[in-house]
Amino acid sequence: MYVRLSSDEGKSWIDHLCATFMPGICHGMPDKAIQISTGRVIIPVESSWPVKGHDHFVSLCVYSDDGGYI
Repeated sequence: MYVRLSSDEGKSWIDHLCATFMPGICHGMPDKAIQISTGRVIIPVESSWPVKGHDHFVSLCVYSDDGGYI
């Protein structure tokens, strides 16, 4: 999963950054992203993950403590 950041309310964007380091396709849910009081950004994602030789969808979260720069 890749993310792009904006510091001006979406008028301009930086180049994309890799946000996950897992194999396969990872679907982020940016409309569910939150930033907690410590500044940590948390984004729920789903991904296919091999379990006993079969792919299963799993839910997990990715997070960043530096404003989205993983």
